[in-house]
Amino acid sequence: MTQISLAYLTVFGLAPPDHVTCAAKAGYDAVGIRLMPALPGEEQFPMTVGSEMLRETLSRLNDTGLSVLDVENIKLDRFADPASLAPIFDTMDRLGATKVLVTSDSADESLNIDRLSALCEFGGPYGLDFHFEFMPWTPGAATLNQAEHLVAAAGAPNAHLMIDAIHYDRTGATLEQLAALPPSRFRYIQLCDAPQARPETDEELLHQGRFERQFPGDGGLDLFELMAALPEGIPISLEAPRRALLEEVGYEEIARQSFAATRKWLDEFLANQ
Repeated sequence: MTQISLAYLTVFGLAPPDHVTCAAKAGYDAVGIRLMPALPGEEQFPMTVGSEMLRETLSRLNDTGLSVLDVENIKLDRFADPASLAPIFDTMDRLGATKVLVTSDSADESLNIDRLSALCEFGGPYGLDFHFEFMPWTPGAATLNQAEHLVAAAGAPNAHLMIDAIHYDRTGATLEQLAALPPSRFRYIQLCDAPQARPETDEELLHQGRFERQFPGDGGLDLFELMAALPEGIPISLEAPRRALLEEVGYEEIARQSFAATRKWLDEFLANQ
């Protein structure tokens, strides 16, 4: 059965213990926990080994039976030596996480390749796989081809690609490009929907990606074809931030609505296979 996980961006600002509880009440199988801030000024949750928040998160995972699908977000341009991330890796280990989302804000190709390679080597003994995500506004990896080049050049068996449905569409990636890549590149997908018409400016593109996506089935993206091009049964991380709606209805209702929409979409997808 396809695993459905509630990504952090969908419930932005919610601390990990409440994230777990919220996801469980809505019907999710798993959660994606953000251990490292993606943007300056974003909250850093106290989740190191020995912290009260980690203990509470583990307790709620145990009580609900949920698992951690992935953790985020390691940025390649924010560390020089992966050993400096050991406390974060120790937390991942305690959470039972095996998938790590990776991005970069650097345009330096050599830096991105070297650090992804070093990250994969350091994280190997932890049993971690690293999933590099391309986004239209990241200078060093704004397309699927660029991201694949970085992953291939890193030369690590635990280096993979992340397909986020909105970035896949907005960067002009194609099914032919996906078909040319080994299925082992893809271990899970970030799913959402969006209007078919692409934003006209970079500012609108960024705003939509971070704040105003849609739930699967509510927009105009061809999600059926995308999902069918990926390995069968691939886990889904539901990353569909709707910040205005979140402020209106709250975390529990966003989680409920997002899961209901995703479950309905997935059932329709499976019925058509």
